[in-house]
Amino acid sequence: MPEAPLELFWDNCIFLINSYLKEGYDVVFNYIVTPESYKRLEIEFQNYYFNFKVLIVDEKTITKRDKERPEDCQMGERALVLLKDFISYNYKEEFLLDTSNLTIEETVNKIKGEENGI
Repeated sequence: MPEAPLELFWDNCIFLINSYLKEGYDVVFNYIVTPESYKRLEIEFQNYYFNFKVLIVDEKTITKRDKERPEDCQMGERALVLLKDFISYNYKEEFLLDTSNLTIEETVNKIKGEENGI
């Protein structure tokens, strides 16, 4: 069976996010977001508080964290490729959050502490 198109994936994500928002839930969406998919999310959720962050780390940290994952979940070189991709997207500085020296709790607190969405 062929893979479902990426457009269908995004249609479903947006549908699900909207379903929760309409019921009054806050939504945290975690996925690889390219500049094109970011624009789509920005338009789809323009009537909601929208806080977009790209979690980024240095190469040493991403390699270390990848090795701490269960072996069947490790990305190896792919983690470095994706890191370089995200850097090449040239996101606005305000969207980037370097988590190289942050714990998970510190990262969450920094994101939650953001008062200005877009």
